[in-house]
Amino acid sequence: MFEDFRLKAFMAVANEGSFTRAAKILGVSQPAVSQNIAEIEKGIGVRLFDRIKGEISLTDTGKSFLQYAENILYWYKAADSMFGKNGKMTVSRPIMIAADSFMASYILPSALRSLMSSWENVKSGFPSFIINAYGKSKEVEPDLKLFVKHRNEGIDWDGVSSLIGVIPASVIVSSSNKKADSSVWQSAFSGLGDIPADGKLAVWTPYEQFLSLDITAMTVLQSDSIESILSLVGDSSDFIGVVPYASGKTCPGTRILPVPLPHLQFDVHFQPSTRFAGTGICSLLHQSVSDSLA
Repeated sequence: MFEDFRLKAFMAVANEGSFTRAAKILGVSQPAVSQNIAEIEKGIGVRLFDRIKGEISLTDTGKSFLQYAENILYWYKAADSMFGKNGKMTVSRPIMIAADSFMASYILPSALRSLMSSWENVKSGFPSFIINAYGKSKEVEPDLKLFVKHRNEGIDWDGVSSLIGVIPASVIVSSSNKKADSSVWQSAFSGLGDIPADGKLAVWTPYEQFLSLDITAMTVLQSDSIESILSLVGDSSDFIGVVPYASGKTCPGTRILPVPLPHLQFDVHFQPSTRFAGTGICSLLHQSVSDSLA
């Protein structure tokens, strides 16, 4: 079992606001809890709790330390899930991920880099992955489905448990584009209401059905390929692109205009198979993907 009882004692006192109640929850004596807290405070050289007239509260430093403690305990739990006596993870076969093109190109790479960095001190080999196109027919059920979906008919209650984040849309232009002056743009239902009359729009295909008819009429290019839109806009002083924010912010030579596009927001779904959901690597990958969406 991977754990640090001192951190568990700290979390219990922070949550309960009492050494006595924390001791009862942990099944130890109150002096034992006090000793563990004192060891942490001595080790880091700061006071974590204020003790005033029998009331216990976190200091400002204690509140900051709380976030670190939560993260450390999370990784302990994940490590135990993978390598403890009850661990379910194996590295005997690749982990199969079915991801749509956006997630595979703009979210998964950073998530896997983050996952690899957390593996640096682990002696066992890093797991391998196979990433296939989401929706492509396969005889073997993937371990994980990772995709974006527009919430166009309200919340899909069947998919709430798999919802992990959102991807906002962005309007990008080349740094050399003088027509798209952000100071004259105003909010409209489409978010593109004040686009220059001679503007040329390049739009990611999944957005097209949610644009107003007048904006659609100004669309010169619709493409499933975000890369082609980024390249076109980056090399042009006329084109205006509408792409997911996570891709737009990575394109050199372009800038993002402050245009609100709430109706083009897409949900990100993380759907592990029943077998994969109970593994430590699934938990770590979920955290890494979530962090990459921030």
